Amino acid sequence: MAGHCQDCTGCCVVFEVKGVDKAFGEPCRHLGKTLFGTGCTIYASRPDACQHYVCLWLDSQRKSGVERFPEKLRPDVCKVVLGWPWGTDRETLFVYPYPGHEDAWQKPPVSYYLRSILARGAKVVVVTKDKRIAIKGDMAFVGTESEFEELLS
Repeated sequence: MAGHCQDCTGCCVVFEVKGVDKAFGEPCRHLGKTLFGTGCTIYASRPDACQHYVCLWLDSQRKSGVERFPEKLRPDVCKVVLGWPWGTDRETLFVYPYPGHEDAWQKPPVSYYLRSILARGAKVVVVTKDKRIAIKGDMAFVGTESEFEELLS
């Protein structure tokens, strides 16, 4: 069903969630069998961060009047979660490749979408467990999380 996560658990794999003591890049311990397939076994009482996060693919499925992302850009298919941070900054797209698929963002169809975002003047930040890659136009900065924090301070 379009507009629903279905069996996709991308955000449950890539993100750190302090409310359930989940580390970045590791599957959440609350993933398991549900009435609808694989999903969150604490869905009704999941942390606020989980309740409020909507990836770009899901957002495109929910909105009317905008082009919906194809299934091939669904996180569990392309192995990349795409999202705007906290739904406010629409100038920096964050890219979270699945662990073990750190280069998935460099392959179609994700790479095609990122090129279109960059061509419109947006910034892209790729986040993996060990490094961050910030891209704007034809420039890129690669560094660790602490190196990025130094740049922002």
